[in-house]
Amino acid sequence: MHLLSAQAGALQQEGEAIDLGQSPGRIVFASAADSELVLLAGAVDRAGVRDMRLANLLRLSHNLSVDLWIERTVQHAGLVVVRLLGGPAYWPYGVDQLTTLAAAGRFKLALLPGDATPDPILQSRSTVTPEVWTRLHSLFIAGGPENADAVLQVFRDVASPLPASPARGEMPSGASGKITPFPRFGYWTPAGGVTFEMPVSERPAVSLLFYRAALEGAGTATLEALHREIERQGLAPVPLVISTLKEAACVRFVQAAFAAHKPQAIINLTGFALGLDGLDEKLNPFAGVDAPVIQVVQAGRPEAQWAADVQGLTSKDLAMQVVLPELDGRIGGIIVGHKGDAVWHAATECPLSTYAPDADGIARAVRLAKNFVRLRAAPRAERKIGIVLANYPIRDGRLANGVGYDAPRARWRFCGRWRRRVIASRALRLGHPHPRSLPSGGREA
Repeated sequence: MHLLSAQAGALQQEGEAIDLGQSPGRIVFASAADSELVLLAGAVDRAGVRDMRLANLLRLSHNLSVDLWIERTVQHAGLVVVRLLGGPAYWPYGVDQLTTLAAAGRFKLALLPGDATPDPILQSRSTVTPEVWTRLHSLFIAGGPENADAVLQVFRDVASPLPASPARGEMPSGASGKITPFPRFGYWTPAGGVTFEMPVSERPAVSLLFYRAALEGAGTATLEALHREIERQGLAPVPLVISTLKEAACVRFVQAAFAAHKPQAIINLTGFALGLDGLDEKLNPFAGVDAPVIQVVQAGRPEAQWAADVQGLTSKDLAMQVVLPELDGRIGGIIVGHKGDAVWHAATECPLSTYAPDADGIARAVRLAKNFVRLRAAPRAERKIGIVLANYPIRDGRLANGVGYDAPRARWRFCGRWRRRVIASRALRLGHPHPRSLPSGGREA
């Protein structure tokens, strides 16, 4: 077994353990989202705090890594907070170890969901009061620097409460007051930030759809590069920031933005799948728009690691940013950014990363979008259509048989019917033989 030092910013690889090498801290926070770590690191810097430790859960997937971290850092804390997207099953060993120690009174524990939906299981395994748990969850969902400052204040109050506050049943000083939400959706420009209006351009519009986390800490360098390239190609960028595509208010905003700007292509940086097949139109952000959705990817590790790996993307990136989006009909899978080399944040003893743009990938993605814009503007009679059939590594006579049917014959019959319909309408002449002379089966084809 290999034991790696985390100061190099290495992410966990299967079979490897990582020693975070952190000294004890009064407050410990862990999350798999770099944007959250960067956001809280900023709050730490503004407050001048030096007794808080940040940790990336992606460096704590090995049980030995968790044990070392708990022994050297966590067990000395007054408060431990972990944000989990996916519930306890996302990080089962770590959750079990922390809840055992918290139940024994070693520290206070807050296990929070990584999304807006409260998780009763995580709350039941936490030891902070329900009021504090709800306050922290609300502040994280609200997002933004101001709320990050409030989160840090709650952390400090709960970790070392004053004799006159929570011990007597009162709320910590940071656990009250108005929460000012960071916008959960809106238009965005590199110069003006988030706004709720954007003038409609006379140029063909290309929408750029991305998560709010990019503005909170993940970094906007890739977005800015995409914005510049879209403008350079003579198109009108329409950047849309959303916190999630599964929230009704965000869906309504995206639908309204598409209706107003009528995008000719959509470049999408969000992950997962919505299950558009059968989804109610009110919940489908792409309802009412027929523009192609080009899926682009920001790889979750530095470019050098991506280039050196024969697989390229990690299994997590492939699933979240390529495979699942394909289920919704998104196309492309073009890499436009990589996680930048980690920068050591001394105050929290944690390496922090943001995304760096991939210039070649950005050029390819925008060129593809521009080609779709040209295709949509071309008269139907001038469009050419190609059909690509996969040839699996077996005998050629079984061309494209991966789904168990005669694909060549199906395609020929499709083309024949299509040709008859086109000739009847005099809209397009393909120049193929008459349908009755087409091959009758895959073997003949």
